[in-house]
Amino acid sequence: MSMEIFKESVKKAFGSYKMNFVSFFVGAFVLLLFPLIVMGLYTYALYADILSFTMFVVITAVALIGVILLMPLLYGLAYQGVKGTRSPDVAASDIFFAFKSGDHFIRSLGFGAIALTLGVIVFIIAQGILYVFSLSPAHLDWLSFNIIIALALLVLVIFMYPLAIYVMDAPKGVKYSFSEASGIMKSYSGGTIVALIFATVLNWISFLIPVAVVCGYLDFLGGSIAYPEELVAIVTLILLILTLPFTAVFLAYMVKDTRPTIHDTAEEI
Repeated sequence: MSMEIFKESVKKAFGSYKMNFVSFFVGAFVLLLFPLIVMGLYTYALYADILSFTMFVVITAVALIGVILLMPLLYGLAYQGVKGTRSPDVAASDIFFAFKSGDHFIRSLGFGAIALTLGVIVFIIAQGILYVFSLSPAHLDWLSFNIIIALALLVLVIFMYPLAIYVMDAPKGVKYSFSEASGIMKSYSGGTIVALIFATVLNWISFLIPVAVVCGYLDFLGGSIAYPEELVAIVTLILLILTLPFTAVFLAYMVKDTRPTIHDTAEEI
């Protein structure tokens, strides 16, 4: 049963994604705009050799603004996903849904505090992995880096699951959304695990494609790129513009198909 729900959710999500592609694309672009600007400024500063204190302050200021806006915009992306399950008229402006109401904005920041805590935990784990692999042969650096990227994306996907519930059933709180998400995972463990792995791999591809292209260009074609890591990061963010909206609407469908008792009252506060 749970695998059938997974397949049906993928099918319906793809249909909604196609109908609302432009709105989803613009919304995800706005979400990732500040990370793109930060990476662009940093790469330009390195390339032009102008990474001065002033440039560092500018990049840090833009990054801080991005961090503050990230959670309300991610809340808006989740709303676009929820709206995409019931309407062919998702608007690009829906990405700013959390800014349309003080209650929604505060709710988004509250959920963001939990996300920040999870992020710190993941960062500590990632540092541990890096330390372990730093004691290993150099060729394992690539493996450790991939493990960290996969772990970060898995946490993001798991985090977006209760976020869909949190946005969908607006009168309820954070505890309720995590409780319902946990209940879904227990009741439909097979389909849920496959869904989380599917969504993680889908977004991981956004990282693997530029890595494969850059590594192929450097290692097999003998080319040279001044800052390959920064280039990979920028291209990854661009490709995530395509995959994150699908993840949002897919997880929203998974929630509705596994927990029809959860009310879609996103606009009712």
